Amino acid sequence: MSTEKYHNCEEIIARTKIFLNVHTGKDLAVALGVSENAISTWKKRGTLDMGKILLACEGVNQEWLLTGKGEALKSVISNNLEETDEMIKQELIEAYRKIVERDERIFELERELRGKPRPSKGKKAN
Repeated sequence: MSTEKYHNCEEIIARTKIFLNVHTGKDLAVALGVSENAISTWKKRGTLDMGKILLACEGVNQEWLLTGKGEALKSVISNNLEETDEMIKQELIEAYRKIVERDERIFELERELRGKPRPSKGKKAN
């Protein structure tokens, strides 16, 4: 178990409980995969196993966890928007490519039609 000293250990534990939506030390211990004694020791010594906390608190904004500042959740929206923008960009490129191919085919067909003599009026084409 790797622990580090934190001057605000109790506050971090409290925010961890909030993030994990647990209310008791026992529930927190279960969520973190540690004993209740480990959490009591953390509080007494002012130490935390931040690895276990971060593993259990997937998606937590670490600044919020450590200081209480900002939002509790990481901003996954901006990451998702970037991914969505890239997907839309690729779809637009593909759609544009298909339009260009279609226009080129139309141009070829028009050129072929212009090169063929028109059937004269009154005569049936064979």
